[in-house]
Amino acid sequence: MKKAKEHEKKYEWLQAAENYKKANNFTLVKNDLKRSVELDEKIGFCFYRSARQAQNKSEFNKCMKLALQAYQSSAEIIGSFEEKHDKIRKAHIDAWIIYIQAWLENDLKKKKNLLDRWWELENQASKNYEIDGDLRSYVAICNNLLEQNIYDRFWLISSGLEQKQIYEECLSLGEKAIKIAKDLNDDYELARSYAYVSWYHIFSYWLIESDVELIGKKKEKIILIRL
Repeated sequence: MKKAKEHEKKYEWLQAAENYKKANNFTLVKNDLKRSVELDEKIGFCFYRSARQAQNKSEFNKCMKLALQAYQSSAEIIGSFEEKHDKIRKAHIDAWIIYIQAWLENDLKKKKNLLDRWWELENQASKNYEIDGDLRSYVAICNNLLEQNIYDRFWLISSGLEQKQIYEECLSLGEKAIKIAKDLNDDYELARSYAYVSWYHIFSYWLIESDVELIGKKKEKIILIRL
């Protein structure tokens, strides 16, 4: 575990994943299933991050598939637990499974459907954490939603109305995350919230400027045609 965390700090995700796998082997021998769920999640996340560092598509797909296997293993184990908090966590893990599947999907329409489903499930999981009183998990998931949405879902919009809706959803999430992170004195998540909210504000300003410029060009065309 110590070695895995050291590799994580250096963004050496593959090495971190391998060390978490070794730790998980010991955990399974002890039959500590709750700990194994946590470690499988860590393994999945590390492989996901390593995929983002991949130098080619083959390496990318390999790492994403390993991430998917780890999250599926985590979901399978936690699915046998009956506690309320475990059921909420299961929904969060299921959302990650769909998110990883979206990364492996080449068909854009199917990818978009998967990402929309991921967004729906993860939002519900975050609300359940909030209701359950686990505000730290709530804020972390909100920030993950804001971050991961930027990578692809935001760029697969089908209309300006959908883009506006996504933008408003993200700003609402971010502003609430900022308030809660402040109350929790969680500087790390607070910094993430500010960063992503700033990104959405800046990007929305760019969109408005682009629309104004486009409208201006259309007006110029109309005037020229009339002349």
